Amino acid sequence: MFGTTLAGRPVKLADQIDTLKYVTTYENISANRISHLSIFLVPNVPFDPSYGALIYYQFQKGGIPLADFRLLGGLDTNKQSAIFKINPEAYTTGGQQQPVAKEGDIDMDIEIDPSSPPVDTTLVIGISIEPLTVATAQLEQLKLSKAPQLSLPAPPSLSINDIPLTKEQVESVSNKIIKNAYDYLSSFVDSSNKVPIKKFDDWWAKFKSKLATDPKFLDNLN
Repeated sequence: MFGTTLAGRPVKLADQIDTLKYVTTYENISANRISHLSIFLVPNVPFDPSYGALIYYQFQKGGIPLADFRLLGGLDTNKQSAIFKINPEAYTTGGQQQPVAKEGDIDMDIEIDPSSPPVDTTLVIGISIEPLTVATAQLEQLKLSKAPQLSLPAPPSLSINDIPLTKEQVESVSNKIIKNAYDYLSSFVDSSNKVPIKKFDDWWAKFKSKLATDPKFLDNLN
């Protein structure tokens, strides 16, 4: 049902090991080169459109897995072939799985360097046929896990001075300031019905001082 080929190697048919499970292996994989795996549904073999095939891979050395199976992508009746980029180096550094920057489903085939020396590493391709809803959900989760994480800037702090006042609020505050000035200065009116400018300066200095020490000063004005 499934055919696979690693760049530079002949096509292999996957072996069926269970009702909905298939597997194929490639020996002597270079640990220093990124490989490109082509996989496709074999022509003229029926495939239920309500199912999808999830493609996994694992590297083994001496028959011992170097890490768990990793999901690469999937196939279905709408996408009957794909080329996957895989990185052996992620599994051959002390047996620990490392982050892989170049890996996943691609839309073009690239040959690997045949001069790279082979090592005793085996690539195991596992194929699991799942209901299409299950397969689609796992593939969406795979996409999300590979999406870059964006850090959003912290929202700017907002003070009371940043909040715009309505026209009515502006008029109310203005009237309070004018009334406060009038009440203070009216007690210094001379016989000519004038107020010395120094008294206005005194009022303004006191007014600013009260604003600085009491944030609710304007609210408490009558």
